[in-house]
Amino acid sequence: MNKPNKCAFLTICCLLFMFSGYAQKSNLLKIQHELDSLRSIAPLEKIYLHLDKDSYLLGDTVWYKVYVREGTFLMPSPLSGVVYIELADNKGHLIQRSRQMLFGGSTYGDFFLDPASLKAGKFTLRAYTRWLQNFGPAYFYERSLTVSGDYRQEWTVDLAPITVVDTAGKKELSLRLKVHALDGKSFRIKPITLEIEEKGKRVFQDKVIVDSAGLVEQNFNLPQKQNVSDLNVVLREDSTVMAHFPLREGLAQTAYDVQFLPESGHWLTEAPCTMGIKIIDQNGLGVNAHGAILDQSGKKITTFILTHKGMGRITLPPLPAGSYQAQVSFPDGSQKTYPLPTPSANGMLLHYDAAVSQDAIHLQVISTKTLQQQYPSVMLIGESRGIMCYGAILNLTEAEAHATIPSAYFPEGIVHFSLYTLGGQPLAQRMLYNRKQKQALTIAVQPNKERYSTRDSVSLTVKVKDSLGKGVAGNFSVAVTDDSQYQREKWASNILNHYYLNSELTSWVEDPEYYFSSDSAVETALDNLLLTQGWVSYDQSWLKKRTTFRYDPEPAFSVSGTVKNAFGKALKEIPVVLLATGKTTFFTDTLTDEKGKFNFNRFPVFDTLGMVIQARNKRGKSFNVGIDLDPDTQPPSTPIAPTAVAHAWFVNLDSTLQRRILDQREYQKNLRVRNHQADPNTIMLEEVTINAKKVVKGSKNLNGLGEADQSLTEEELLADGSKSLLNILEQKIKGFHLGFYPRKQGKPEYMVNEKKARLIFDGVDLEFFYDKETAVADNDHMLFIKSYLEQYTGNDVKGIEIMYSPKYNSSYNSHFLTPQELMNASPVMGSDPVYIEITTRGGKGPFMRTTPGVVHFRPMPFSWPHEFYRPRYPHQVAENHLQDLRSTIHWQPLVITDEQGKATLSFFTSDRAGTYTIWLEGIDDAGNPGLAKQKLYIDQKQ
Repeated sequence: MNKPNKCAFLTICCLLFMFSGYAQKSNLLKIQHELDSLRSIAPLEKIYLHLDKDSYLLGDTVWYKVYVREGTFLMPSPLSGVVYIELADNKGHLIQRSRQMLFGGSTYGDFFLDPASLKAGKFTLRAYTRWLQNFGPAYFYERSLTVSGDYRQEWTVDLAPITVVDTAGKKELSLRLKVHALDGKSFRIKPITLEIEEKGKRVFQDKVIVDSAGLVEQNFNLPQKQNVSDLNVVLREDSTVMAHFPLREGLAQTAYDVQFLPESGHWLTEAPCTMGIKIIDQNGLGVNAHGAILDQSGKKITTFILTHKGMGRITLPPLPAGSYQAQVSFPDGSQKTYPLPTPSANGMLLHYDAAVSQDAIHLQVISTKTLQQQYPSVMLIGESRGIMCYGAILNLTEAEAHATIPSAYFPEGIVHFSLYTLGGQPLAQRMLYNRKQKQALTIAVQPNKERYSTRDSVSLTVKVKDSLGKGVAGNFSVAVTDDSQYQREKWASNILNHYYLNSELTSWVEDPEYYFSSDSAVETALDNLLLTQGWVSYDQSWLKKRTTFRYDPEPAFSVSGTVKNAFGKALKEIPVVLLATGKTTFFTDTLTDEKGKFNFNRFPVFDTLGMVIQARNKRGKSFNVGIDLDPDTQPPSTPIAPTAVAHAWFVNLDSTLQRRILDQREYQKNLRVRNHQADPNTIMLEEVTINAKKVVKGSKNLNGLGEADQSLTEEELLADGSKSLLNILEQKIKGFHLGFYPRKQGKPEYMVNEKKARLIFDGVDLEFFYDKETAVADNDHMLFIKSYLEQYTGNDVKGIEIMYSPKYNSSYNSHFLTPQELMNASPVMGSDPVYIEITTRGGKGPFMRTTPGVVHFRPMPFSWPHEFYRPRYPHQVAENHLQDLRSTIHWQPLVITDEQGKATLSFFTSDRAGTYTIWLEGIDDAGNPGLAKQKLYIDQKQ
C-alpha cells in the first residue's frame, strides 16, 4: 500500500530556526505546538460526494458516493465509521435522511426524487459525521441541486425581457411571452386568464387570447410602490393553472452586493495597497462590472475591471488619510457609488505577488513606523491543512521586509501565511494557492472499441498512475451519462477542486473547476478569489474544549446511557443486558462504570432493529432502577438554510432539457404500465379534508407545528375525555375504519380511506413494539394496535395529527420506514401509509404502564444502497421492447484499482445514439485525489 507523502510537511521542521536564537526559537515552537495540539484535540474531517449528475428531474434517482477523509493527509478518517446524508427542499425542509456505515472511509447510496410528493426547485444535499457537528455547518459538505420537471406541467414559456417604466404615480409593465405545449403539439386559438399575484393575492387579472403560435402580449399598470420582484405570473385555462412563475424571470438583475477587501485585512495610509473587489447579484452569482476609485474631491485615482465571476483587484498608490469612494458601473447600465474601507494610520501588511515565480513564494511585509518600533521582530508562519510547514523570524529594520520561500515546502492547495508578534498576537494574514507543476495522479479510461452501437456491450479499463508513472491502488467511482439528455456543467465541483480548494474556504465558489484549467488568466483569477474569501481554519478556542465537545466521534454504531435509582443517583457496576430483535437477533450484556454509564458498541450489520434494554440492581431486582438512554441521532441543531427561489425550469426551456423530460416521461410511463398497470400522469391521491392549521402543544410532528392534513387539539379531545382513543378516531377522523390491507387477500387493519394507518406516539413508532415473528393469526397486528387505542382515553392525549398526503407523510416515510418499505411506499400507487401522530400527556411514547428497569429502543435504521439497474441485452432485440431512454447509462460507485493501478468495468449502451460522457473520480491509497473524463461514441444499430 502506498503511504501518504508527509515529506512536504515535515522537511521544513529542521529549517524553522535558521534565522533565530534560542528565545525566538521557543516562540516558533509554541506556535507549532498550538497547531499540533489543535489537530490532536479537534482533528477535522473533509467529506465529498460524487454524484452521477449535478442536475436532476423529478422521478430521477440521485446516486452518490461518499468520501470521508481526515483533513491533513486525506486518508480515510479514523474517527468516523458512520456518515449522515440529508436532502432538503428550497425551504430547508428535510425530505430524506440517510444513515450509512463507512468502509475504508467511503460508502454509497441513493435518494429517489418522488414526483408525487416533491416540487421542482433548488434542493440542498448535505453530509456530515457526528464529530463534525461540534464545528458547525461550515465544516459540513453541502451542495445545491437543480431539480426540474413536473408530470403536471404541460406548458413551457418563452419569456421576453419585461420592461418597467416608472411614471407619475404608477409603474407601466409590458409583458410579452410565447407559450408552447411541452410535447411540441400545436395550439388552437383560445382564451386564457392572465393573473399577476403577490403571495397568493391577485393584483391584476385579464382575459387574453392565445393565437396558434402561442403568443401573448399584455401591458398593465401597477402602483408606484409595488415591488415587481415579488410578483408571480399565473396563466389559467378555464380553472386549471397551466403556468405559474416569478415575474423576475423576465426582469434585469437590479440588486448587487459590492465588497471591498484590503489584502491581509488592512489598508494603511501612505503605503501601497492591494484591495480585492467582489460583486454578486441577488442570486449570489458574480457580476463583471467596472469602475473608478475617487478621492474626497471626486478626483479619479485609478480604474478597475472585473473580468471573472465578479472578482478583481485594485492597486492603490500610497494615499493620505481621508475618505475614498468607488464609482461602479454595472452591466445593466446603472451606476452606484460605494465608500471604501477607512485607511488606518497604524498597522502591518502582508503582500503576495503571484507573478514573480512559480518555484518560490515571495512575500512582502509593510509596516508603519510606530508598529515597526513596537515590534522590531515578528514571526512569519506558513501553514497548510492545519500543519505548520514554515516558520521564521523577520527583523523589521526598515519599513519593508521580504521573504522568499520555496514552494516545495508546501503541498498542493491553499497555504495560509500569518504574521505574529513574538508574543503570539496576530498582525496580518494572507491566503495563497500553491500549485504543483505535476499532477499527483494520472488517470486513463480506455474503451475496448472506438465506436459502439445501441444496446451494445462496453468494456472499460481504468489505469491510475502516480507522478512517477507507477500504478497505484485506490478507490474510485464512475458515472456514464447520455450527452443528448444531460450535459455536465463545464466548471462544476469535483473531488480534486473540492479537497484542494472548496473545502478550505467558508463561502461557495462559483465554477471551481475553472481554477484548475489551462486558461492564461487562471493564476490571477485564483488569487483574486483568495483575496475575497474566508478561510476554514482551526479555531484557537477549541484548545479550551479538550473535554467539552458535545459530540463524540462515532467509529461505529453504539447504544449508551445511564442507570439511576429513583432519586436520580447513578448506579455503578449494575448489570445491563440488551436484546435485539428483527432480521438480526442477538444478546449482549455489560456493567455500568463508576458514573453509572454503559455502552454497547459491537453490533452486527443491520438495517432496522428493535432493542430491549434491561438493568437490575445488585440483588437482581428491577425495582427502583431506571435507564436514561443517550439520544441516538438527531439532525444538527443548525437546520439547512432555505435556498434562493430557483429558476422556473419551464421558462425559456432549452432543447436538451426538454428532450430529457419527454424521454423520462415516456420511460417512466412504460415502466409503470409494465410493473403496476398504472399511468404516472395519474396521481392516486385521495384527499383528506384539511382544516385551518391547528397547533398541538408538545407535538413531535416531523413537519413542524401545525403541519398536518387534519388535527384534533387538546380542547376537542377533552370534550370526549372519557372515550377511548379508538372511539375518538372512528368519530373524528374522516375515513378512519377497520378494513383489509392490501385490498385483495389482505389482513384486517385500521385504515384512513384506502391507506394503512401507522401510529406514532410522541415521535415513537408503535410498530417497534410489534413482533411479527410471533404472530399466529391474520388479525394479530390489528389486535395489537387495538389494545393501545383502547388503553388511552381523550383525557390521556393532548393532540392528534393526521399525515395523509405526500406533503406531510413523506418526511415520516424517510424517518420510520425501512429501505425495503420505502421502495414499496408509493404515493403514485397509494401504497404509502397514513401516519397518526398522537401526543400524550406523559410525552414519553406508548408507555401507559412502564416496566421498571426496562427500556424499548429503536434506533434510526441504517440505509443500504439499492443496486443501479444494469440491463443485459441479448443480440436479438424483441419486438415491442421497452425503449431504453435513461440519462444515466451507468453508475458504478465501487471501482477499486489493484497495486498496478488497474480496474475494469462493463455495461450496455441504451437505445439512443450519440455520445456519452464517462466521469471518474476518486482517491488513491496515499490520499491523492484525481479524476478523468472520456467520451464514448454510439451509432444507431442497423
